[in-house]
Amino acid sequence: SKILVKALESAAGQDYDPSRFEVILVNNAPSEDLSGVARQVEERFFKGGPGRVRYLLCPIKGLSSARNAGISEAGGEVVCFLDDDAVASPRWLKELERAYEDEKAGVVGGKILLQVPESAASWVEPAIYPYWSHFEPGFKEIHWAQDWPEYPWGANWTARRTALLRVGGFRASYGRMGKDFSGGEEQVAAILAAKLGYKVGLIPEGEVRHFVEESRFTKKHLKKTVQAGRLVNYRFQRDLYVPRWMTPGFQLKQIKNLSKKLVRSKGIPPTERMLLRFLLSAEVRVLRTILWDIWKRVSLPRRLD
Repeated sequence: SKILVKALESAAGQDYDPSRFEVILVNNAPSEDLSGVARQVEERFFKGGPGRVRYLLCPIKGLSSARNAGISEAGGEVVCFLDDDAVASPRWLKELERAYEDEKAGVVGGKILLQVPESAASWVEPAIYPYWSHFEPGFKEIHWAQDWPEYPWGANWTARRTALLRVGGFRASYGRMGKDFSGGEEQVAAILAAKLGYKVGLIPEGEVRHFVEESRFTKKHLKKTVQAGRLVNYRFQRDLYVPRWMTPGFQLKQIKNLSKKLVRSKGIPPTERMLLRFLLSAEVRVLRTILWDIWKRVSLPRRLD
């Protein structure tokens, strides 16, 4: 696609010494041959430097699997991940390099600027841009995060390769797969890296522009994204990556509070009211998932040693 070519060109055309980095294109849909695209980008940006743009097939479905394949092939000290619908600013690598001058830096990310298509409906307002991965930390200097809710998002996410190897890469049970837009694989990797003593940082510059396809700017997609986000937060806790707070009692309180807000929502803007409905449905789904997990623990037979 045109956006994929732009993404590759933005990675290859960095304002950075071309002998100090490589580009790896991981194809997670092997039925589509993209080797020609990789060759064209290499010939244009790395003249006389064969092997600077490498093409890698990963038939195992899932974003986490594709990223792990890239990690295994990477030869550099830092691995920078760029989505196929994202375009990095020319100084992306230079800004990241500043952060990695700190030897304890393990994960670093930054701004993700959503590019809203002109065809998007009027209800797609800035307040809900984050549901399409818009992320503006708002810091003027490199900021070292104190806890996981501050950690960078996947469309502008990098890590020291040794840190990723030490935590075992990305968990295949997390991350986008097909039409499932659940994420969380980067958060888990960053959480585990922090537990090993690495720092997680956000850079003020070096932004990435995110060109989300038009078909995702629908209420149905927004609802799925809201639900997926809450379920991923619960999974972090269930899988013991973060402290647990989403209990049945907590969820019931959330549902009660959101229900009250909806009842009193006649005077609030339509987009905010719609988001309240989606948040309520998400909390209900999380509660059902928690109860199902409890039932499985109680009801399934246990092996007797």
